[in-house]
Amino acid sequence: MTQRGDKRQAMLDAALRLFLEHGVVDTTVEQILQLSGASVGSLYHHFGGKEQLADALYVDCLSAYHDAALAGLHAAATAEAGIRALVDHHLAWIVQHRAPSQFLLSYRDHEIRPAAASLRALNTTFYTELERWISARAVLAVPLLPAVVSQWIGPMHMYARHWLTSTIKATPQQVRPFLSDGAWHSMQSIFPSSPPPRKVFP
Repeated sequence: MTQRGDKRQAMLDAALRLFLEHGVVDTTVEQILQLSGASVGSLYHHFGGKEQLADALYVDCLSAYHDAALAGLHAAATAEAGIRALVDHHLAWIVQHRAPSQFLLSYRDHEIRPAAASLRALNTTFYTELERWISARAVLAVPLLPAVVSQWIGPMHMYARHWLTSTIKATPQQVRPFLSDGAWHSMQSIFPSSPPPRKVFP
């Protein structure tokens, strides 16, 4: 017996494939139902319609990316390791999850997302965690977060956009050392050169 969660995931999987092939606008509900094996009632029960399905897919893909990125960041033993870990995660993610990565870029740029509140909440959580992580390790006043993000995430995001659209041939593995070094060199001035001494309490 098919579980409700399986039906939802089947529709998300079908939508991802079809949206990348045809675009959100040109993909029909009938195509999604045929590929997923779901009923029209299931589609409207789980999502409310095709546009809401596209929103849910976007939020699911981005949430999975954020969760893995933060896990790697918090597991890092030093500031440098954390800065480099996020670069490594980003480059590994676009290889291991190419279709979701392509959808995140294409849908964000070319479609209207009614689920603005869900997306804002997701991004607020992610960037708040980044800010807390940086602030806990920085020795200088931390610049505005958008400036930090542009230095840290901007180059790898731009690279991913070009690689995913096949406009450049250099592989993620080839560019990883350069992007990792660039991220750390651009940000290391706000971190101490060695871990701060541990406080000793009586």
